[in-house]
Amino acid sequence: MSHRTGRPAWRPVRTSWSFRSGHSKEGTPLPLLQLDYGVPVDARNVVDGGRSHRIEVKVRAQKGLATPRGVKLRVGASYDDGRTWTTARTTAHGHLGFRASLTTPAQRRTWVTLRVTASDSAGNTVRQTVQRVYAVHR
Repeated sequence: MSHRTGRPAWRPVRTSWSFRSGHSKEGTPLPLLQLDYGVPVDARNVVDGGRSHRIEVKVRAQKGLATPRGVKLRVGASYDDGRTWTTARTTAHGHLGFRASLTTPAQRRTWVTLRVTASDSAGNTVRQTVQRVYAVHR
């Protein structure tokens, strides 16, 4: 643990992919969708409790693959380490970008765990859960 913020030095991440596969005689990159996050935290990795904020998620293909088409995205947030989930209102923003609106609990200090699922029109999906991404303080 960091003594300065009390946050863990690591964040467990679980990622699973689903994609169509076939046979190839040569090395072929897999169509694994990738997720990039933007979270409006301060220097201590904290957001203010009881306020709405937006996180940004960008979906991309691995280097060397075509840009994904028809991307859909869902974002869930948990304030109790994944026991319960709240679905965020998510809107498209820019090229393959999305904004998810979250309102953090006001009554206590807690951590935010995110679960993001993205899919494209080719049937490729990614589901990623990142535990304790950032903290909420009053």
